[in-house]
Amino acid sequence: KDIYEDIKSGEILLAIEIPKNLDTNIDKENVNNVKIIYDNSSSNAEMALSRIKSFIELYSKEIGSKRLIARNIDINILNPIEIEEKTISDAGEGFAKQMLSLLFPMMILLYSATGTIPAASDLGAGEKERGTLEPLLTTQAGRMSLLWGKFLSITVFGLITTVFSMIGLVISMNQSGGLFDASSMGIEGGIAPSLDTKTFLIIGLIGILTTMMFGALELAISIYAKSFKEAQTYLSPVSILVMVP
Repeated sequence: KDIYEDIKSGEILLAIEIPKNLDTNIDKENVNNVKIIYDNSSSNAEMALSRIKSFIELYSKEIGSKRLIARNIDINILNPIEIEEKTISDAGEGFAKQMLSLLFPMMILLYSATGTIPAASDLGAGEKERGTLEPLLTTQAGRMSLLWGKFLSITVFGLITTVFSMIGLVISMNQSGGLFDASSMGIEGGIAPSLDTKTFLIIGLIGILTTMMFGALELAISIYAKSFKEAQTYLSPVSILVMVP
């Protein structure tokens, strides 16, 4: 009833006003003005506008091509430049690298932070609660030696979690019928990322340093906590905070 009010209220995304003599003007090769009314503050309306414009442009090109053919003119005259795309890797490998670049940083951060929590909780607050930390301090081993031992133990447990998670991710990308099944995405030849030794070493180094950083932080929190449950309460938000970056 009222186009502008309906668009403003969100009942419709956009409206198209088509001239009544559209077909006649096309036959006479006259220019037609098609009016599109939409709300430019709505992202959904912007998306709808893009789709509608693509349909109109496609139809307009089709009409133009028919006019050229009627005059025995090659329709390629409208496309003086053609783009030929060439990639440095095949479709499967390129897609795999894109997915890894999105998932690897998140997985490394997430598992580096969460994989060290159980060991950190037990080696700090857990020992205090069981009463095994005090006898340990009376041995000949220095306090820094004990601290480094606990810290490296936590780091090893965290690395085991991170490494096997990364291996599981790569296996899942090559699994038939899985989340990254190449055939379902129209990619021939499968999805197989080919990463050189330097890349693996960089990923490994980042994983080790990240695990050490979270391991040190969580061990400090665990030692500060008075009980195992209190340490877990303090350490639980770490897995949430790590998702922010």
